Amino acid sequence: MRRRLAPLVLAGLAPLILSACGGGGEGESDEAKPYVDAMATSMAEGDSPMDKEQSTCFSEGFVDVVGLDKVKEAGSPEEFGEGTDDLDFSTLELTEDQGNDIYDNFEECGVDLRDEMLKEMSADDSIPAESKECVEDAITEDALRDFFVTSMVEGEEAGGAGGELMGALMGCMMPEGTESPSAE
Repeated sequence: MRRRLAPLVLAGLAPLILSACGGGGEGESDEAKPYVDAMATSMAEGDSPMDKEQSTCFSEGFVDVVGLDKVKEAGSPEEFGEGTDDLDFSTLELTEDQGNDIYDNFEECGVDLRDEMLKEMSADDSIPAESKECVEDAITEDALRDFFVTSMVEGEEAGGAGGELMGALMGCMMPEGTESPSAE
């Protein structure tokens, strides 16, 4: 169950994981502009909690942190933009510092990851109120950062990805005496 929960949490964060701000670096270059525009457009569509300004802020920052050469490896700007929601961050071979830089850029672009996660969860009528309260207590800034950075650097299937957060979430969603669906 733990292995299945990590990708689900990341999937819910996908629109948010891609939200950092530019700072006059490579992401604002003429060469990067088509990639930034394609990524920003993709990220601002649908039920994303980010508007066009925030997604552009992120896209510029993402290119700054990751580097234009790595972004280009994903293909054309259109292919890169279309693949943003399904991006396997571990293929980017990010360092822990880069993962932390991307995480820090959420706030710089006006996105509160914790708040957005809690809003999304509170809107889900299938989650009992008691579990929602438990999750609100479990999602600390430190635990969320650990989960995010570990997942970005090591990939969604990382054995220790956000161990503290994942353990707490599992406890909230499966109160004592509840059997895991994988145990059947």
